[in-house]
Amino acid sequence: MKRRSTRSKLEFNCRAQVKELLRNVQLPNPWSMNNFIDQLETYRQREIDLCAFLWTPGSATGAWHPYATHDVIAYAENTTPAHQDHTIFHEVGHMLAGHAPRCVLSTTEAEGAAPHLRPAALNHLLSAESHALDEYEAELIATILLAQVAKIRPHGPLQRRVEAVFQ
Repeated sequence: MKRRSTRSKLEFNCRAQVKELLRNVQLPNPWSMNNFIDQLETYRQREIDLCAFLWTPGSATGAWHPYATHDVIAYAENTTPAHQDHTIFHEVGHMLAGHAPRCVLSTTEAEGAAPHLRPAALNHLLSAESHALDEYEAELIATILLAQVAKIRPHGPLQRRVEAVFQ
């Protein structure tokens, strides 16, 4: 029996998560991220607020924060609609995968904010390795969802490239 690599297992799991999601949440046709989020809220029985912000080079283009009663997804408003969709899907990927929100500070910023922490404790809090795997998983989910959206959107060059990756 052939053993799967961590990445191939992760890709298999991401495809399964998206398949399960799309059994319960239809992609609106014509495509609308707002209508998709409305359906996702119904499916999850939890409100999701989309919050646009002005992106500046060097900063993150999106973030997800779960509150006690709802979730907030922030995305850059001054990027292309395709990039906005990808960013929102990436944050949805974190939700689907059950990721815990992570510290957005760099190690240097965290050391400055909490100089009393021992290096081992700081590394544990930042958990860079699991963070990278979480980001990869969220990115896979976003790309798989975008490939599904590409099937119902008019086919432009970007949609054709994304769809070709997953065929």
